[in-house]
Amino acid sequence: MKTYGDEDFIFLANELENQRNKQEEPEYENHINDGYIIIAHTKFPFKEEVISDDEFSMILPEMFSVMSHEMAQIKYPSQSRPDFILTNPETTINLTFFHKDDEVTNADIEEVKNAIQEIMMRLHPTSKVIDSTVIEVQERNIAYFDFVSSAIDTNVYNLMFFFSLSGTLLMGSFNCLHQDMDDWKEIFIQMLQSVKFLS
Repeated sequence: MKTYGDEDFIFLANELENQRNKQEEPEYENHINDGYIIIAHTKFPFKEEVISDDEFSMILPEMFSVMSHEMAQIKYPSQSRPDFILTNPETTINLTFFHKDDEVTNADIEEVKNAIQEIMMRLHPTSKVIDSTVIEVQERNIAYFDFVSSAIDTNVYNLMFFFSLSGTLLMGSFNCLHQDMDDWKEIFIQMLQSVKFLS
């Protein structure tokens, strides 16, 4: 049996105190309201941007820019590609918007989300919904669900969201590489929570 001298007890006491202090120290929480986030020692500035004919704004990464038409044709080959696509320089983190003509009220949003969620799971039978919920922003409902889908050479994390804008349906999505999901999922949700309706 090992015996401890005074030095050993002092060392152990100090270690316990250090561990207690670490537990009491609040961890830094990345939040876009601070104007930036830090991922893997890289700082990403954020700023508020007005979107969709001055109808709403959202806090977005400053690195985002509108995806070129040529790149959009490659990444979204369907003719029904989104109206508006923002992306990072590597085109690995994307935000899309699709403003449809379908009349939708604030009260309809959860039902719309459930219907599209069911369709997407049929289109991606190997995928499973991770989270599916409705949040309230400025007394308006924003619904979303997320899942991981298979692409040609990788897996992609998708978060699809929905809200009523001027009485019609605004559909949107965030996506990134599956390997980046843990870094970006919470940030995507913060971006949704930052929406400001201007009309």
